[in-house]
Amino acid sequence: MKVLALYTGTHLGGLALLEGESLLAEVLLEMHRTHSERLLPTLEDLLHRLGRRDWRPDLVAVAHGPGAFTSLRIGVTAAKAMAYGWKVPVQGVSTLDAIAFGLRQSARPVLILLGAREEEVYAGYYEPAPEETELGHLRPAREPVCLPLSEALQGVAPEALIVGEGIEHYQKEIVARLGGGVQFADAAAAWCHPSAVGILALRRQRQRPVSKESAFELAPLYLRRSAPERRMVREQLAERSS
Repeated sequence: MKVLALYTGTHLGGLALLEGESLLAEVLLEMHRTHSERLLPTLEDLLHRLGRRDWRPDLVAVAHGPGAFTSLRIGVTAAKAMAYGWKVPVQGVSTLDAIAFGLRQSARPVLILLGAREEEVYAGYYEPAPEETELGHLRPAREPVCLPLSEALQGVAPEALIVGEGIEHYQKEIVARLGGGVQFADAAAAWCHPSAVGILALRRQRQRPVSKESAFELAPLYLRRSAPERRMVREQLAERSS
């Protein structure tokens, strides 16, 4: 099965082409706010350089969150449009799961932290699995959450591997709460590789297939309200208390 995988959740995005779980090509891009402008030209250029202009996927995969609202929306919309145009299914994959896949050989519990603004983090916590899973030797220990760091650290093992962009800003608090036995991964471990998104989507499509109608159903996984929604809630609470 041929897979086109996309990731646009942060300033670093990209795409990957796979045939089965074999990687044909992967491109990582510094995207900032130009995700929508760069995805299609990058795909066309990649196919041209591979000499595969007629290449078409059997499945489109996209990391659908959590992450930056606008970036996620662009990626999910692009994936759905491509899947609809090619008349193929689209599978959404958690950004946190895709990052965890890169750490699938870890013998330690893994806590993945992504900045969510307003002193909150997106957190995914994974533990070693007794048997092989789609995430290798890891399995989710709880549902992904968006919480203040102090709450996200509750229940995390003191020997955990901590992964995330900018975790150096949280390092003192993490060590104070979990102790000196924690280990911090380097920044590259926090990258969400499109190839990991593609492999996980393929495995899920084999186990829990979705139909072509999935192009209408997939939605971003935000985990938190947008800034306008949070502002509206604060205004409503202020009105009730006045």
